[in-house]
Amino acid sequence: MQERKIYPSLDIVKFIMALLILTQHTANEWAHSTGLVHAFFGLGNFAVPFFFACSGFLFFSKFDTLDNQGQKDYW
Repeated sequence: MQERKIYPSLDIVKFIMALLILTQHTANEWAHSTGLVHAFFGLGNFAVPFFFACSGFLFFSKFDTLDNQGQKDYW
């Protein structure tokens, strides 16, 4: 088995996206906002698709490092 890759910048982006999800959940309190506040809360719309894509990336980046038997066990 090969050495596991580490993506520290991905952890930073995941943290930022988690904060955006929190702001998205609090957007109901500011539902009638306009301007910059509305734009800021709208950034959270990208967070969930990011986590979905990030999970797939991390899953398959580990999957590629395994041999055939390891891939079967990983599934």
